[in-house]
Amino acid sequence: QVLEESEIVCCTCNSSYLEVLRSVTFDLVIVDEAAQCIEPELLIPTQHKCRRLIMFGDHKQLPATVLSRAAERAGLGRSFFERLWGAKDELDLGVCRSILTTQYRMHPQICAFPNREFYGGALQTDASVLARPIPPWAASPLLDQPYLFFDAKDSAELVSGGR
Repeated sequence: QVLEESEIVCCTCNSSYLEVLRSVTFDLVIVDEAAQCIEPELLIPTQHKCRRLIMFGDHKQLPATVLSRAAERAGLGRSFFERLWGAKDELDLGVCRSILTTQYRMHPQICAFPNREFYGGALQTDASVLARPIPPWAASPLLDQPYLFFDAKDSAELVSGGR
């Protein structure tokens, strides 16, 4: 009853198949990181007879997560998101595409690589990114740059608790 009266239900694609959700219908299903879902996984939430499906993701960066070579050979290495993105006639499919043009998270120097490699230099950084105050923990000459590389070739990883 709680689920049927809820306006929003948050879950993973796979958990949307749980028995408690099987009889629930949704007008709208939103899938985040959809470009990383293999096709059968992304189709699971559509069992809820949704009229609209909104997928967020970036097929140019992280591909569908496929752990099985047999599944990869069978064509599951491409996400449903990527397949729809590449569809030729968006009007016949009812697909509306939109690509990121402004990013609000990364320092421009960090964003430079993905902007060049994935977006053809078209991605803009919002001015608010540079207007953010420097956090107190970053007030060090060592941390004066937006990113640093450390050579960890000869290092060892220690985990507490004996794990």
